[in-house]
Amino acid sequence: MPCPLSLGILETALYVDAFERACPFYEQVLGLNGIYRDARLCAYDAGGRGVLLLFLRGHSLATVHLPGGTIPPHDGHDGHLLDWQLAGSFYNIYGIIYL
Repeated sequence: MPCPLSLGILETALYVDAFERACPFYEQVLGLNGIYRDARLCAYDAGGRGVLLLFLRGHSLATVHLPGGTIPPHDGHDGHLLDWQLAGSFYNIYGIIYL
């Protein structure tokens, strides 16, 4: 079976120790526009085709339940999750394809 056409990386997640130091860098130095912020997460538009997620280290240790599904606990120490957008589907490194 041929490899599906990759349309890019959907999300990049980084873990930071303090939003008051990290967020000004991404906003003022790199010029990224914030699209969401709460006590554990700052999300930035990354060129209209992706999102940069800054997680406050140690604040994502519980499962988050959303209307569209759940986000498992993570802290940046258990490996990496890469989300790719493929032509006609969504694929993550664990091998799950969402059509």
